[in-house]
Amino acid sequence: MTSRPTTLSQTFPWIKTPLVVSAPMRAVSGHKLAVAVSKAGGIGFYGPGYDVDLVPAALQAAREAFALSDPAEALPIGVGFLLWKAPLEPVLDVLKTYRPAAVWLFAPKDEAQMQEWVCAIRSSAPGVSIWVQVGSLAEAESVVQLGVDVLVLQGGDAGGHGISGRRGSVMQLVPEVVDFLGSGDCGEGKVLAVLAAGGIVDGRGAAAVLGLGAEGVVLGTRFIASTESEVHAGLRGAVVGARDGGNGTVRTRLYDELRGTGDWPEQYDGRAIVNDTFQDDRSGLPRPRNKELYDKAVEVGGWERLTVFAGTGVGLVKEISPAGSIVEEVRREAVAIIERLGKVYAS
Repeated sequence: MTSRPTTLSQTFPWIKTPLVVSAPMRAVSGHKLAVAVSKAGGIGFYGPGYDVDLVPAALQAAREAFALSDPAEALPIGVGFLLWKAPLEPVLDVLKTYRPAAVWLFAPKDEAQMQEWVCAIRSSAPGVSIWVQVGSLAEAESVVQLGVDVLVLQGGDAGGHGISGRRGSVMQLVPEVVDFLGSGDCGEGKVLAVLAAGGIVDGRGAAAVLGLGAEGVVLGTRFIASTESEVHAGLRGAVVGARDGGNGTVRTRLYDELRGTGDWPEQYDGRAIVNDTFQDDRSGLPRPRNKELYDKAVEVGGWERLTVFAGTGVGLVKEISPAGSIVEEVRREAVAIIERLGKVYAS
């Protein structure tokens, strides 16, 4: 399989194409997962979220995993932050000190906060590639004006948190944003690439969004079921055991409210696997009682009630695999599909 250069190849010289990226999932994507993905030719993201105190030790361990002795050498992974709760100044310090290749920004309180972060990072850590996750054309139009490097287009099928309300899938979002970027309507704003996220777990999904104009894919749910993810075995089991992800997952704020993370700004909710907690709520169980049952499940490891954030593609995740193998499998399968379709339809 021949890896072809893309607009990202100069910034990230180790990548192979089609590009596979692991999402910076808080409490899931530790530095070991990020390192494994990047070593396989993808771009791995460490996901501290807003737990910035954990970042120095994790990034130092990642630098050691790559045997980087020169402090000026960029670390070939990214790090992702949840802006609404993360402190900016400590983030700037770790970006300057540990030099991750990219920073992923998501979930600002408002547009002004996103602008503040982008401008501060550009000024303090100019060598860091700035990635911003958006969930709509309107968001993309706004963010492009800030001069970011990469847009991560998250469709409504994605697991975990995203903007709430009526949302399309990547099937609509990617081509609409690609058309906007190519139309000249974005003024002086330019991005190196757009990546697709949401409902993609294998090479079939990757091939589809590449055809829509994405330069790579972001996987979250699939990497939960990697050997390097920082999750309980019961959570991995819930992901691998799920079926019919379209009906078996739901976007809701219920799980955040019960698990103590209900302080997310109101414009965000999360997609998770439907379980007894959600079914009981829908059946009218009072929230205080549901909270009691949830807290008990935390004590005993009752995954029939606990939160499992996952996208609609979760039913396609069949096994637990090393992260590097996942990257290689998705890449190989996507190329095989593209080559097969080329032969079928070229004539």
